[in-house]
Amino acid sequence: MYIRKEDPPIKPQRKTRKSAGYQENCEKIFLLRKLKKFLRVSYKYVWVFLALFGAWSFYLWYTEDSVQQVSNNAANDMYQTTKDLGFVVEYININGIKNANTKQIYTDLPIQQGDAILASSLDEIKQHLKANNWFESVTVKRTLPNTITINVVERIPVAIWQKNHKLHLIDDAGFVIKQLPNNTTLNYPHVIGEDANANAVELLSLLSTQPDLYNKVDVSTRFGNRRWDVKFNNGVEVKLPEKEPYKAWEKLAQLQQDEQILNRNIAVIDMRIADKLFLKLPEAESLGSSNISAFSVLDEGGY
Repeated sequence: MYIRKEDPPIKPQRKTRKSAGYQENCEKIFLLRKLKKFLRVSYKYVWVFLALFGAWSFYLWYTEDSVQQVSNNAANDMYQTTKDLGFVVEYININGIKNANTKQIYTDLPIQQGDAILASSLDEIKQHLKANNWFESVTVKRTLPNTITINVVERIPVAIWQKNHKLHLIDDAGFVIKQLPNNTTLNYPHVIGEDANANAVELLSLLSTQPDLYNKVDVSTRFGNRRWDVKFNNGVEVKLPEKEPYKAWEKLAQLQQDEQILNRNIAVIDMRIADKLFLKLPEAESLGSSNISAFSVLDEGGY
């Protein structure tokens, strides 16, 4: 019997590190070639884009146009279309005006009857009106298709403030509403002094505690951010103290009731020192001196 010899088993080849690294390098080379090809194509498109963009920019510059103008033109066309559909300002209602010039307010509004109602900027209208010192607050509402409603709250004038020989109408916070002519006939309390406007409400609160005296006051002057001098219609001047002015004002009201002190021939009533009352006669009847000897001193006994 013939016995066939078997071939020896073939041992599998082991992958060497060298062959694995070679394959990895081949893959990198392949990817690099692909990337270079992609970039070559991409550069072409970039140059095409830049060329088109440059041409468009040159066109806009040459025709003196701009993206903003194009946008504005498109917006104007849209607003004209809305007007054709009936969205037009027909009514402008302003509520709350008592002292401001109503006719001038309507005339100066940034929106007028016949404008496209959707083109109106409510914030622009609001800011325009708030620039008017009469208005403390403003709200604006648009009601389609044809109405703009504006509600304002006016500042309330409380006094006339004199500074640097100019007259200003002020509110309760001392805010200047408007400048007045020197011959104004407005009937408001008159205050003078650097910071008299900021302290006017405090003074008016004091004066109003004695209505009979208040009605006779002509002008009040603020001194050193500390105290007030009050001058009456008949020319009598009262110097109120820095401390406890309410007590001094009440005492003056009592003296007027009991002694008619404001009706006497007196130029100045000085109440700045507690428990003392200094009276100064008019210059023509005084000793001809402006020093303290020209005063008479009354002891108020506990005042």
